[in-house]
Amino acid sequence: MPEETTCDIGREGEDYAVRYLLASGYRILCRNYRYRRAEIDVLAFREGVLVVIEVKTRTRAFYEALSRSIPRSKIARLVRAADHYVRSTGLRAEVRFDIIQVIRLREGYRLVHLEDAFENNIILISWGCNKLLCLFLTSNQSTSNQRIKQTDMKTISSVVEHYIKKKPFLQTALAQGIINLTSLSRQVRPEIEAQLGKEVRNGAIVMALKRLSDDLEFRATHRIVKVLKNIGEITVRSSLTDFTFLISDTILRNQGRLLEVVNKNKDVFYTSSRGVNELNIVEDVFSAERQTQKAENLSSITVKLPAENVSVPGIYYFIFQRLAWEGIVLYEVISTTNEFTILVDEDQVDNAFTVIKDLKSL
Repeated sequence: MPEETTCDIGREGEDYAVRYLLASGYRILCRNYRYRRAEIDVLAFREGVLVVIEVKTRTRAFYEALSRSIPRSKIARLVRAADHYVRSTGLRAEVRFDIIQVIRLREGYRLVHLEDAFENNIILISWGCNKLLCLFLTSNQSTSNQRIKQTDMKTISSVVEHYIKKKPFLQTALAQGIINLTSLSRQVRPEIEAQLGKEVRNGAIVMALKRLSDDLEFRATHRIVKVLKNIGEITVRSSLTDFTFLISDTILRNQGRLLEVVNKNKDVFYTSSRGVNELNIVEDVFSAERQTQKAENLSSITVKLPAENVSVPGIYYFIFQRLAWEGIVLYEVISTTNEFTILVDEDQVDNAFTVIKDLKSL
């Protein structure tokens, strides 16, 4: 007889695991589901929960911490593959990640089933030798007879999305894929559970974060970036002064007089913005009224935006966020439909210009 290979042993273990799952009331949806570099051994379904199962087959019994037997890189690939399966099938269900260890002994098989394998709270089920042993373990090694309640993935998704949208910088980190979803899920879990009024698995939160991050990434890269790549001319001016005046009965008349002066001198840069109580005017030459504040040694950067900027949300946030990351203080922002001007200190204008110019090469 040909020598038994590792693949043969693995396949035999998966077959045994599937028989166990069927006997336990699971419905097998797919075996060896592949997505990019990931392969899910078994996808099963029971009581409204999609279970992603990694099967590990051993030919001898030895102690192994199953919850730590899968490296983080593989966990990340399994999450992406599970997300792809859910998206491609349109399945609406909570997602759970399990590990099944099949040990082939002389007297037969022994199976260990670790539910919520990537959680602190786990359920360990041993099956074999004509008996079923259920041992419920927690992080402090105490026993319990409570399973985590079933939760609605859609509800979790909406609560997670609402939580993330309240934290703009976290939202951007998700969109750029620079944050560990597993670690984030552990941090936000208490608040998510408080809002839902019930316990939630970390795996469900990870899936909600994964879907949200993909959506945020799409919006950032395919809509905002498309507009920013078409930014028009960028104009820089220096040696500007910003005046702030109280609103008065004569302010508009004096502003009209100023416009006449500006009209005669084409080299003068002038812009103004009016609030409820104050009027800000930026210019080279000005005959003051009742002045409350004056800032000198300012520079302006004027950016011409493509016309579609008015139909894409988040354009200004995207730009100003990057300026904030570089520690650039915006003294004033003046905008029209397809153009905006920012005022910064002269010692920051070069850095600000570089940030805005680099948006075109995203």
